[in-house]
Amino acid sequence: MLRIVSTLRRQCNLERLADLLVTLAGADLADGWRIEVPQADLAAMAALGRTTLVGTLRQLEEMGLVAVKYRGIVLRDAAALVALRDGAAGDAPARCRRPGGYADGDGRGSPIR
Repeated sequence: MLRIVSTLRRQCNLERLADLLVTLAGADLADGWRIEVPQADLAAMAALGRTTLVGTLRQLEEMGLVAVKYRGIVLRDAAALVALRDGAAGDAPARCRRPGGYADGDGRGSPIR
């Protein structure tokens, strides 16, 4: 339960989704690992709307971390996904901003300063 609360408290949808994907892969985490979970279920598990999930997956795909395939997600760079989950990715805060300078997932819609 504490793990779920920790995941949901993350400020950034990218970090939240990276955490979920790493958790779903479990001990078998490796490049090329395929996660076969419907996107509607992924959205529910990450507490994201379906549209937000699709956009966040697209960002992870553009970063080269995952490949979105029919009925699954393939992990392309497991180590970078773990780094993103842990907040160790160098420019993660910049990637977590919405267009217009608003924080992603801060719940207030306040501008980033």
